[in-house]
Amino acid sequence: MTTKSNYITRIWANAGTKVDPTANKYSVGWVVEIPPHEYANFVLNNITQSQAHNNEEGINKWDGATQYPLAALAKDSDGFIYKANAANINHQPSVSNNWDRWGESKDAVTVGTSMVFYQALAPLGWKKDTTKDNHMLRVVSTAGGGSGGTDSPILNNKVAVHTHEATTSVAPNHSHQENLWTNSNYTAEGYPIAGTYIDGQARKSTLGAGAHDHDVTIESNAGSNWTPKYADMIICVYEGT
Repeated sequence: MTTKSNYITRIWANAGTKVDPTANKYSVGWVVEIPPHEYANFVLNNITQSQAHNNEEGINKWDGATQYPLAALAKDSDGFIYKANAANINHQPSVSNNWDRWGESKDAVTVGTSMVFYQALAPLGWKKDTTKDNHMLRVVSTAGGGSGGTDSPILNNKVAVHTHEATTSVAPNHSHQENLWTNSNYTAEGYPIAGTYIDGQARKSTLGAGAHDHDVTIESNAGSNWTPKYADMIICVYEGT
């Protein structure tokens, strides 16, 4: 069993002179020679830098020069750790289809997705959208995400604009009350223009065969249409990748 070094944060030759011995020298390594100290400083600096980086980050930061195999792990600049779902090089994890967030799959919900939940509070990792309140959901076949309306969806307190038709049904034999005028002058049409009357002093009867019309007055309010507040939704079916 190993123990963590107390000097893992030390970087060899961090302030010293370093010279890259070239990729070819890295491939061959030391031979019977006295290597320049600048080469040795470069190699040891590279090793201790890598150790310190692993100690600080836990997972190495992604870079465009490394050939990552399947299932490799790397930390991108957004701070998330990604796992390679295919071997790749120079494919930045946060914008590439060759990587998945570690612990998530390609079927995971992406950031910014809106969904409906039947529960009191937002799930862990989600934030409640409070821009819509007291709205009903309307499924549309066009683009979703719209909203409209002005009235409560649960309080139908408006009468829609409409019209009425009226008919009268009166028995054939009935009477009409007329006022008895006294001391009156009458127009050519027979209407009184002066005098007084005694209410209910005369009645005129109509027989069953006496066809005649009745005037009906209907008092009506134009009303207003009920336009409940709504939010447009779309129904989506997952088909796989």
